[in-house]
Amino acid sequence: MTVLGFVPWLLCHGYTDAEIKPRLADITAVYHGSPETRQILEKYGVSYIYFSSAERYEFQVAALPPDWPFPAVFHSEKITIYKVPGGK
Repeated sequence: MTVLGFVPWLLCHGYTDAEIKPRLADITAVYHGSPETRQILEKYGVSYIYFSSAERYEFQVAALPPDWPFPAVFHSEKITIYKVPGGK
């Protein structure tokens, strides 16, 4: 399951701001290292976190927090995927 897709695409396909904004706020908090990160990921049943140039741009984060607790399971030049232990 994807928690949040490309926002302009979602808007063009009938999703409303009321549906998008709470998820956008949650995902932004995760990428910025919120103390509520684990609760947010559990709320959505997240197993993996995808981090690429698109996320860097969309969420205005140059790099993940230095204490990022999730192990990388895939890395290429522009993409890293992290595993959320206990995720579905």
